[in-house]
Amino acid sequence: MPGGTPKTYFRENNEQMIKITIFGEAASKANSRKVVTIAGRPALIKSSKALAFEKSALLQIPAQAKQMIEGDVAAIIKIFYATRRPDLDESIVLDVLQAKYKKGELIRRGVYLNDRQIKEKHVYHGIDKHNPRVEIEIRQIMDDIDRANELLQNDEESAIAAVRAKAADIPIGKKGECEWCCEYFERLIDGACGRCRDRYKLR
Repeated sequence: MPGGTPKTYFRENNEQMIKITIFGEAASKANSRKVVTIAGRPALIKSSKALAFEKSALLQIPAQAKQMIEGDVAAIIKIFYATRRPDLDESIVLDVLQAKYKKGELIRRGVYLNDRQIKEKHVYHGIDKHNPRVEIEIRQIMDDIDRANELLQNDEESAIAAVRAKAADIPIGKKGECEWCCEYFERLIDGACGRCRDRYKLR
């Protein structure tokens, strides 16, 4: 089975985006659960097909894709089944993409934190009997305020970096007597104080 590798992980308009392909046929709700008896009571558990897909999918999601995206996200999911029989159902796909916690501790990183973050969803049914798979695109949704705040932060960081780069080019200087005015200063550049450098345009 070919490995699922992200086509790209990038930022577009300051929004995080993940694109990956998971190979194998996703289990739909109709065959993702089965009824068993536990302690004399009926219970629903994941079917062997669902467990097999989940295990395979988790192995195929690369570390680069597990960005733990925060905030609202949009999902575009194309599910290719081997036949027309399965119902279109993306629930198990959304489940394997989310992070997993146990007793409040993170035990599995995810593409996003929780599938409740999904506020926009487009799911498509496809047929490929030779190569069933799931093509996934997850995109962070930012409103205008979030976008403006991030742009301001980027501008601020760029401005700070520019100031630091400019400061790095400024000579440290040394203390002593100015060769032009003969006065003592804590910092001389090429033997001249700041006042004389300005007055005589020494640079």
